Amino acid sequence: MGCYMTLGIAICDDDKNCRDRLYDILLDYSVAHDIDMTVDCYPDGRSLVNACHNPGQYNILFMDIEMPGISGIDAAVSLRNSVDKNLETVFISSYNEYMGDSFAAHPYQFIQKPFADRDIYDVMDELTSDMCSNVSFISIRDNTGSEYTINSDDICYIESTDARNRDITYHLVDRDIMTRGTLSEVEKKIGETRFVRCSRTAIVNLAHIYYIKDMTIYFDNHMSVTVSRRCRNMLEEQYIQKIVSGKRG
Repeated sequence: MGCYMTLGIAICDDDKNCRDRLYDILLDYSVAHDIDMTVDCYPDGRSLVNACHNPGQYNILFMDIEMPGISGIDAAVSLRNSVDKNLETVFISSYNEYMGDSFAAHPYQFIQKPFADRDIYDVMDELTSDMCSNVSFISIRDNTGSEYTINSDDICYIESTDARNRDITYHLVDRDIMTRGTLSEVEKKIGETRFVRCSRTAIVNLAHIYYIKDMTIYFDNHMSVTVSRRCRNMLEEQYIQKIVSGKRG
């Protein structure tokens, strides 16, 4: 596969036989390609929407379209708009006439039923290749043991909240994730030039800096963090260079 990630996958289909078969294919794929993944199954769109609360909880949806209650298209649109804009949806349906309607959910692919094992393997090959070529995806295990694959575009800054206990907090644009480790380990994991130390205890994402005033960095989601005197000039130079070049990383 060429990179490491943990994938969260949801299957949503009112046909239990289809859910079970897809579940087995995905587990076989994970073993064959040495990929860590969790796969959860839902019998309808409403139960899926009710279970999804956090960005990164799922990276991929395999979604039927015609189901009782909320349709697969409406469920996918709702999740992308209110939970995670980076969610990739693969629609699986017996009805080609739904293909045009599915575009509202920005689907990754449309697979027609009945599907072959190779159809699922092929779309998983494409999905994992795209995710691995996009260096912004990283995996984080929080203090409860839950693991998320998140887009580093969504990180404003990362803070060492307790160096003695190795407590690290990822401050995302819409929530915080608390985990264990050191900032040095975080820098190696991310490996992107747009993430820069602003002090001994924090790393900032240049892409989310709104402005720098005195010894404070203000982000585009109204959060702020202190910059040390030692790091301020270097950080400001890199921030200005990012603006001039128009580069995200």
